[in-house]
Amino acid sequence: MAFVLVNDLLFETCRVNGPSMAPTLSPDFYTAGAKDTVLFYKNAGEMRRVRRGDIVVYHSLKYPEKLSVKRVVAIEEDTVILPWGEKGVYPGGKVLVPFNHVWIEGDNREKSLDSRHHGPISKNLIVGKAMGIVFPLSRMGRIDTHGPKRPTLVIERSAGAPPLEIGEVAD
Repeated sequence: MAFVLVNDLLFETCRVNGPSMAPTLSPDFYTAGAKDTVLFYKNAGEMRRVRRGDIVVYHSLKYPEKLSVKRVVAIEEDTVILPWGEKGVYPGGKVLVPFNHVWIEGDNREKSLDSRHHGPISKNLIVGKAMGIVFPLSRMGRIDTHGPKRPTLVIERSAGAPPLEIGEVAD
């Protein structure tokens, strides 16, 4: 009974299938089929305090019964500026992240279906925040909250983001 309560309310593990978060998670997925198992913290109050750099598990927009794992790049009221020539719904332009939403991206941009394709996601879809890798034992430890350098530029709300309407895309 105690295990069920801990699993339902506090912690859960999730296997990371696919290359979208490589090299941070499951870097050898394609070459060796290796999958990292990540421990996630599931506190509802903590989900409202998601920060840039956090790795989150959330209900997939494409397959709601499945969970996805991505990095939070921007939080509500940040302005995201995307580079030109990138595939996705927002190829080159500015997007203001709406209230109670976050902008997520995979660390492996070439293999990731993320906010560049479907826009910001609601914080209500977030199930947990990654604490660390628990398996395989050779990769056990904390997860880098900085991640790889990315071409997506974020103007933080405290830095005086350009005045855009919520959801507006400007070039």
